[in-house]
Amino acid sequence: METSQNNKTDTVVYAFYDKVTTNVHATFTGKTLPHGSGSSEGQRGCDAQSYVHVVLTGATAHDERGVGTAQGAVYPRQNNLITEVCMIEDYEGYVHYAVGLNTTKAPKIAVFRTGGLMRVSLTKT
Repeated sequence: METSQNNKTDTVVYAFYDKVTTNVHATFTGKTLPHGSGSSEGQRGCDAQSYVHVVLTGATAHDERGVGTAQGAVYPRQNNLITEVCMIEDYEGYVHYAVGLNTTKAPKIAVFRTGGLMRVSLTKT
């Protein structure tokens, strides 16, 4: 996982070893820190003014032994909107991330898939 920025758009890029997950949802949740519904295996220390909740369905962030294979958190240095990206759950084929924002205004959200990469782009409105 990595972040990048270009003009008014910040992007979170998720890379997969084999294929891109079947379903990806990204939703602005305001000031409420999103959480998953199962047993949390991730990090809940995300601190931001607002959040985008990213749910990767059909994904795992661990191997067959239960060892983590994905970063728990990323703290970008120079972005327009994103302050941090935290994994908040990895449970039964669902991986949840909270994308912390430095604003309370909802960004324009776009999801792009290319091969083994999935991008969530957030643009200031």
